[in-house]
Amino acid sequence: MYRLLPELVQRGHHVTALILYSGTHSPAAKYLSTLGVVCRTRSRAGQTQPEIRWILKQLNQVLPSILVSNLVPSGLFASRWAKQSGIITLTTVRSDHPFHRAIVEQFCALQNAWQLSGVVCVSKILLDKFSAILQEEYPRCVIPSGVPVPEASAAGNSIVRIVYLGRMEEEAKRISLILNSFKEILKKSPETRGQMIGSGAHSDRVQEFIKNENLEYQLEFTGPVDQSQVSASLSGASAILLLSEYEGLPGALMDGMACGLVPIVSDIPGGVSELVQHEFNGLVVEPNPEAVVAAVKRLKSELGLWERLSANARQTIQEKYSLKAAADRWEQFAAELIAAQGEQSKKRVKIPLWFNLPPVHPAMSVEDRRYPPFREWISPWFRKIFPRHS
Repeated sequence: MYRLLPELVQRGHHVTALILYSGTHSPAAKYLSTLGVVCRTRSRAGQTQPEIRWILKQLNQVLPSILVSNLVPSGLFASRWAKQSGIITLTTVRSDHPFHRAIVEQFCALQNAWQLSGVVCVSKILLDKFSAILQEEYPRCVIPSGVPVPEASAAGNSIVRIVYLGRMEEEAKRISLILNSFKEILKKSPETRGQMIGSGAHSDRVQEFIKNENLEYQLEFTGPVDQSQVSASLSGASAILLLSEYEGLPGALMDGMACGLVPIVSDIPGGVSELVQHEFNGLVVEPNPEAVVAAVKRLKSELGLWERLSANARQTIQEKYSLKAAADRWEQFAAELIAAQGEQSKKRVKIPLWFNLPPVHPAMSVEDRRYPPFREWISPWFRKIFPRHS
């Protein structure tokens, strides 16, 4: 979102971001507004039903041609009434995680009132998995989350700094495995340096590990960096490490490859196998510290290996995964859907008095926070009109 939306604005499209945020404010809205994206925000303090109503009200003010619901249940539900008014409705799917699978099952695979106009997956492997439950003619497209490509390689030409760029989380990211791999690398190669860039629930634990293992002078914890500074933060590094349990198509890995960093990755379920081919543009290893150490040793000792992998990694991003390529594909898919729909006059979205939503999908329950059923709980706005009397 931070990259694609401003790119579309630069191409002359009118882009509005409806942002549901947690906390006291929306950093995304502040950032995107400076780049020409119109932002409308709402706190996520309430339940799903008020969020749906807010979204529909915004649509009546914006009158968009296309609504893309990016992993937000209230946006997916609102798409029903948006589609009825002639708006093309899409969703993005970024991994095979149960939450993402639930989106496809509930809003793409079923021919009912909740079915969206189409789906965008970040990798072909992911789309192939979901195609098994999609109708043959259902509109779908593969569009990676593109990354900007620096004019020149920012990678260092010797194996002296290895980077982990991503969330400091145990789930999916296996941050303990990352830390132990760095520990072994730095123990076996004292001249090597490591860097951890990002934030998350285990940021404090990462810093404690570095201190307890006496790695302060070899392993740097940078913390989060602004999107515009990612390339600069990777400058001079040689390799990027990723050993996740699963991924969609990780933007952090693409950022590193765009800068010429050689990816050292495990065989991660998802789109990573499309992105990284062993010994062509990276090294695929077993998810254990010993295998990572062996990969680093190869990059240091095998003549010409790092140079070849680095050049191919960067070329891979330039040709298939750049921000330009992603924006081109969004424009093409949107044009195809608009052409298939034909000429339609825009109608105002009809906002129902109340929403008869399907049951909460178990895999979406964390994000889909409902009022209790109507027979047990009357919505707050209705109570103001008809207060209860004991």
